[in-house]
Amino acid sequence: MSATTGTTPPSGEHTTHLTNLWQRHGATVVAFAIRVLSAVLVFVLQVFLARSMALESYGLFITASTWIIVIAGFSVLGFGESAQRFLPRYILRERWQEAQRFFHFGLAATVGVALCIAFCVAVFAVATWPEENVYRTVVLLIAIGLPFAVADFFLEGVGRAMGWFKLAIVPTYIIQPVLMVGVLIVAVYAGAEISVVLAGSTLIAVTAVLTFAKGVIIARRLRVAAGYPDVARRQSTPSLQPSVWSRHWLRASLPLMAVYGMDDFLVYSDVLLLGLLATPQDVGIYIAAVRCLAIANFIHYAFMLVTARKFSLANSGTDRHALQREVQEASQATFLLTVPAVLITLAAGYPLLRLFGEAFTAAWPVMIILGAGFIVRASIGQAFDLLAVTGHARAIVWISITCLVANVLLSLALIPLFGLIGAAAATSAVMMFRVIGLALATERLTGISSIAFITAPRLARNLP
Repeated sequence: MSATTGTTPPSGEHTTHLTNLWQRHGATVVAFAIRVLSAVLVFVLQVFLARSMALESYGLFITASTWIIVIAGFSVLGFGESAQRFLPRYILRERWQEAQRFFHFGLAATVGVALCIAFCVAVFAVATWPEENVYRTVVLLIAIGLPFAVADFFLEGVGRAMGWFKLAIVPTYIIQPVLMVGVLIVAVYAGAEISVVLAGSTLIAVTAVLTFAKGVIIARRLRVAAGYPDVARRQSTPSLQPSVWSRHWLRASLPLMAVYGMDDFLVYSDVLLLGLLATPQDVGIYIAAVRCLAIANFIHYAFMLVTARKFSLANSGTDRHALQREVQEASQATFLLTVPAVLITLAAGYPLLRLFGEAFTAAWPVMIILGAGFIVRASIGQAFDLLAVTGHARAIVWISITCLVANVLLSLALIPLFGLIGAAAATSAVMMFRVIGLALATERLTGISSIAFITAPRLARNLP
């Protein structure tokens, strides 16, 4: 009897099945592996900084880097996210010249705005604090680092949109922490003391070098790719004036600036509010809990790197069941990977915090509260990206604004009373509010369920 009879499929079918699985989920696996490695490297970097710096200096460094991220989220003008909409369509239609124009215009617009904001921030710092004040130094570091962070945000979005995931994220999430640790170790052996200025300057310099290299590589790839489609095909594509394209891209991108800028603001609002309402030492201890949970937290962001593009392509078709399957698979995988990751991290939480120093063990209850919030957030996967690519940016903005206001009010009430525990409780409560809002919005506006293991009733009735 043949070995392939019965219910056992031929080996060729096994190979085809594995190939199909890799084609569908390979990018997600690679992104997840990179983010896990990144979480480990960033954790090592943070432990090194926490042990090498005074607790107050470490807290100020964290505050400065967080403000750079938040301001950059607005300064990129939504172009990092609108790239997910425009570039895949341009590539599918072989409109390479439009892809190049989008890249050059987006880079010029975002960096130009970042330079203007950086100048205003620097003027504010010089006019507000005397030269010897440490806060003047911190704000000036924010101003200097902002343009490089904005360029990096935009280039990451372009790399993701083009499917160049390793180029998009490896320099920022793998090479950057390795270089930072290496440079700072050399500085320590040379007799330097790691201060806010040294750590901040190193971060800015490394980011600048890697961003420049990433930009050169992406520009070259686009330029080379633009020569591949046949000339007749490109010439048959209607050409519009550059001013028309720029207005079109701005109209599409600026709403996303509010969407993703507000989301970044919401994500980091606990650290920013703690910096305003507590001491730099408290910020340093709190961020240690966040860094310990980084692997579990990065699962969500690993899927975010690839799902927006998948959702956009699925949404371009007419098969709503295909889109539901993409969304549900992403939600299920996010949830099933996040739960054990959080539980394992919490079990090892106390020893991990001791690596930062004895004072940081006070953050273990914070880890428990934040871990519960991460699990709740994972239950809806990438609902945020689904709403963004289906044109419901306004709903995201209102949800983010509501949650941000709730977080501010809860933090004002809880941080003065309970300190770090209050900040963590406010953050986890807002995560729950946000999950409810996004789940209801995706069901009502798209007819798609973003909740893991639950299919939208409208689609469930018609499933084969």
